[in-house]
Amino acid sequence: MTLHSDNHSSRLVTSQHPAVLGERLEFHDPDEAVSDGLFEVTGVPVLSADELAAIGDSGYSEIILDLSNGDSHLQAYPHELRRVG
Repeated sequence: MTLHSDNHSSRLVTSQHPAVLGERLEFHDPDEAVSDGLFEVTGVPVLSADELAAIGDSGYSEIILDLSNGDSHLQAYPHELRRVG
């Protein structure tokens, strides 16, 4: 029996695997995919490991990340982002 890992969950941006400044992420625009694409994280809230653990995924899902692709700048929630790969 072969077990397959869930690659989708490893690509999620969560409190256990938060976005970091300079990281390149795929943005999935909830507004009819108008701005879908690859963006660099240009702003993240500064949270310690203890703070991340305390707020958990439900709290982390409410933070706003600043992103840029050089031409466009936007703000996104972690659930709108996926790691590349």
